Amino acid sequence: MNEIKINNSNGTLTVSSLQIADDFDKQHKNVVQAIENIKAENSAVTPMFIESAYTAGTGKAYKCYDITRDGFSLLVMGFTGKKALEWKIKYIEAFNAVEERK
Repeated sequence: MNEIKINNSNGTLTVSSLQIADDFDKQHKNVVQAIENIKAENSAVTPMFIESAYTAGTGKAYKCYDITRDGFSLLVMGFTGKKALEWKIKYIEAFNAVEERK
């Protein structure tokens, strides 16, 4: 089981799209596409998805996102199955734990 890493991006709690892809057994490019589809449908959610980049082992840079708690909720609503439900609960617990420490 992976440890969920909640990041603090300038005072906003976020989780990486890379970690979400890994935990939910999704290809990262599909997670990025889902985020971009959400943003295209309603630009008001754009602040929930903070664009970033990572460098792959090949040295090439790729787009990723730091996702707020609300953005996470929007994104994973469509993820289904027993494993997805288990991960959703773990992420909710992780966000809650970090917020309680503030």
